[in-house]
Amino acid sequence: MPSSRPVAWAYESWPTSELAKTIKHPIDDQKINSLVESLQQDLDLPPIFVLIADGNVRILDGHHRVLAWLKAGIDSVPVLVGRVR
Repeated sequence: MPSSRPVAWAYESWPTSELAKTIKHPIDDQKINSLVESLQQDLDLPPIFVLIADGNVRILDGHHRVLAWLKAGIDSVPVLVGRVR
């Protein structure tokens, strides 16, 4: 993405299962289990950072959080979405 293209950021809620489909990042199962334990203790996790450019959705930060929320049965999650204009 060229740095000269502006990005508009918005805070949204997205379906966990749809975000999980975009993950192509190596995953650490121990990290996911640790995050699930945090969720079971009613601890909040930070939002996912997503960039949408040329119609493609890319998770910038939060791959493990998405899968932890999915494993914990949480249907939608907070997402900070950047859209390239």
